[in-house]
Amino acid sequence: MRSIPDEKSGDAASIRANGFSLQITLIVKDSILILTFYIKFVMFTHKIMTDITHFLIDKIEEISFSTVTATDSLWEDRVLDSITIIELVVEIEREFSIQIPFNEIVVEHFETVELIEKFIQSKK
Repeated sequence: MRSIPDEKSGDAASIRANGFSLQITLIVKDSILILTFYIKFVMFTHKIMTDITHFLIDKIEEISFSTVTATDSLWEDRVLDSITIIELVVEIEREFSIQIPFNEIVVEHFETVELIEKFIQSKK
């Protein structure tokens, strides 16, 4: 939990987890304690995509010993090569229960994390 000072009303605490936001505000006014709760559900329209992105970045960094972002060119920057791409494909197949034929392991599908993510989505 993180405390956030509130200029007008006093002390506030805010908690955010798994798409939910909870804010608790304590106000002392004229010796009366006022407690308010504010609960908000935050929609994550791209949650599945985000989970795939995190998985891919983690695996690519683990396999290649490089730091990458979702838009980095994995082939141009030599993050992936003929060996590491096969390792990555095996991990993707295992994680997402999909089959990737060798003839589909091409730069057009594996150039960036974003492209790999779209490719995975097309296989589901």
